[in-house]
Amino acid sequence: MPFAKRHLSRFSRREFLKLLAGAGIASTLPRQAANAGPAHALPYTPEQLLGQVFGIDLYGSTLTADMQTHLQTILPGGFSLFRGNTQPLYYPAQVRALVQALKQASLAVNPLPLLVMVDQESQKVARMRGEGFTLPPNFTLWGRRFWELLQNFREHHTPTSREALWADFVYFLKLAESEPALQEYAQRFYEWGFAVGKEMRAVGVDATYAPVLDRAGSEILEERAISSDPLVISLIGTWYARGLQRAGVQCIGKHAPGLGGALTGNDDPHLGFVAVRLHEWDLFPFWVLNQQGLLAGIMPTHLRIDSLDLPNLPPDFAQAIVNDPAPATLSHPTLSFIRQAIGFAGPFLSDGLGMQGLQLYVREDSAKAVLLAVLAGMDMALFDPPLLDSVQLDAQARLREWCLPSLQSYPSLSSALRGAGLPTAERLALAGRILNLPEGANPSFSSAESAFLAWRFHQAAQRIQRLRRDW
Repeated sequence: MPFAKRHLSRFSRREFLKLLAGAGIASTLPRQAANAGPAHALPYTPEQLLGQVFGIDLYGSTLTADMQTHLQTILPGGFSLFRGNTQPLYYPAQVRALVQALKQASLAVNPLPLLVMVDQESQKVARMRGEGFTLPPNFTLWGRRFWELLQNFREHHTPTSREALWADFVYFLKLAESEPALQEYAQRFYEWGFAVGKEMRAVGVDATYAPVLDRAGSEILEERAISSDPLVISLIGTWYARGLQRAGVQCIGKHAPGLGGALTGNDDPHLGFVAVRLHEWDLFPFWVLNQQGLLAGIMPTHLRIDSLDLPNLPPDFAQAIVNDPAPATLSHPTLSFIRQAIGFAGPFLSDGLGMQGLQLYVREDSAKAVLLAVLAGMDMALFDPPLLDSVQLDAQARLREWCLPSLQSYPSLSSALRGAGLPTAERLALAGRILNLPEGANPSFSSAESAFLAWRFHQAAQRIQRLRRDW
């Protein structure tokens, strides 16, 4: 019998629920992902709807004329502060001035508040460095130390179900309130998250792409993943995310459904189209943090699910995921699976569209990448280097040509047609048609396809706006 389960067996159901409440957890049951979008047109213009799905990486420490052109032309939903780790370091005053200028320039042309994000996930990947910034911890190092400590309180066993692992998580979360050795780690990670988050809020950042919730085991995650043990990831991720949230910064967990089983021999795995073997425990940390309301957004992986070790998944559903040649970012079966498995109703924000694996799949056509992402269920597509400014502007111009008529006609549609979905088979057929669209051609959408695309753009805008409101 699992250690935590044996100890919890002495509690009555009422006492057990009280323990859950004391741990900050409302229920042992997974939340149901919301599949409803707006039943009617929201107060966005068609141009704003198109812009909301664009997230743009921002280099440098000043607002340039090119960035102002982007704000005026694209009306992007968000900007992500970006810098190579070898470039000159940012300082708080620089970042604060940049973010203020960015938000003011955006409001001058677009009444929708701009979402400002930063990749401040670990010591290896931290965009804001230098005097005045606290670096996130080396999660791999601290995760290993915590795993070793945890063995003193834990029988060596392999959980047989998510419920058993959940019982262990709740037990140790509660035990960390009174056991000094565990309490030290809980306090350390909470305070670390709070310090990093407080500095981000001070410069105007709204959200961070953290914590990394993948299980260790892939070279992609070297020095970034907390552990290969889903319990260790869930505990450290919880404490760190609570600190960030307490500081007023939203957490965008990544890279769902998990990169621990990624198969790659490349020195730089972003240059290849890597497959993932997905195990049941890969999803557990995402599910746990979502149960506690700690994930405002999720970043899915670009990688493709190659095989599944999920015995309770219906065979037809599993087959649809494995048979889809698209990377997870562009795969409706995979994104639907992530939502249902985690019980997540918030926004999906993509990893950088410039990664070569994804670009190879869309044949270096970023307009197709954005539209396929939205069609699959993504809510914001992030343009990162090496995608140049001209690529971003070209993608926005072509999306206007393709989708603006659908968005303009949406308010006049009947409520039944607005709320109607598109069956999975038809959605996949539409995705295939868009992917294979000849250069210079314009996709022709049926009435049902047009209504569905407009609905998805509205749903994406609603989710991104909700992420802003939450903080």
